[in-house]
Amino acid sequence: MNIEIKAMISDPSRFNQPVQKRMLNRRRGVALSEVVIVVVIISFTALFLLSRMPRGREQSRSLICLSNLNQIGQAFAIYTQATGQYPSAMGWGTGEAGSGTSILWNLRATLQLRDFTDVESQVKSKNPSDNKSLPSVVVGLRCPSDRIMEPQSATNYRANTGADSDGRTGPFGIGQVVTPKQVESGDGSAFTAAFAERLIGNGKAEKTISNYQETQGCAAAIAASLSGDPMSAWKGDAGHEWSRGDWSQTLYHHGLTPNWKLSAVANEGNCGQMGASSAHPGSVHVLLLDGSAKSWRETVDPLVWRRLGGYQDGQVNEK
Repeated sequence: MNIEIKAMISDPSRFNQPVQKRMLNRRRGVALSEVVIVVVIISFTALFLLSRMPRGREQSRSLICLSNLNQIGQAFAIYTQATGQYPSAMGWGTGEAGSGTSILWNLRATLQLRDFTDVESQVKSKNPSDNKSLPSVVVGLRCPSDRIMEPQSATNYRANTGADSDGRTGPFGIGQVVTPKQVESGDGSAFTAAFAERLIGNGKAEKTISNYQETQGCAAAIAASLSGDPMSAWKGDAGHEWSRGDWSQTLYHHGLTPNWKLSAVANEGNCGQMGASSAHPGSVHVLLLDGSAKSWRETVDPLVWRRLGGYQDGQVNEK
């Protein structure tokens, strides 16, 4: 018998040596660099999917917020058709406004709405016997992007008083009665803001975009909103009561660009530096007098934004 064959018979493992070598070569063929590339690809795919998930949720929240503003717009349009004027904030005298003085309250009380959802259907199917008891907490006044959940009476939507802290040049100027005819003879309803978002205070006496400073007077409020005032007290109750028509709760103006970091209210209540703000990244939603709700970037030209607040500034048709 051939000596080589005898050796293979005496040592069967020699039959497997070529196979073992091929298997070893295969294993060596998967290099460390290839494993790293696969891991990197999987990691980037996972990160991409994770990044898309919050964006999708925020998009849904943003759409709900726009829908809320559209419902307020429907109530506003029905009110205007019935009365021939816009709801008014007639002022609050000295100190804070009491319950039942906000533009939102005026809209709801006049139309006898239970809430700000499906407004048109509520108006069409309204039964006088249903108007005797309206709930104090109203659905449709909260933006889901704002993560502040309490109190339940809070609102994210405020009425536009004009272009500055005096609150006299807007459609809901304090102490003013404004009609659609006046607006159309000025800038027009498509170029004048009605409502905008504003973050709800976090309930703490601390410096944050959602809270505001309480000052002794109007000059101090203006100074505090521009550079901060260490002597003023921080309040965390912004927007906590939807029925109160004052600067701390349901009014804002266009003198401050969207998401301005500092807000301030004079303690006598007749002026305030309260701008629009939201939890939407880099933007706020605004309801115009023509009923359209749009998103405005915080990088908007301050002059354009300011003119959007009044109705006699000259037309503005750009962002």
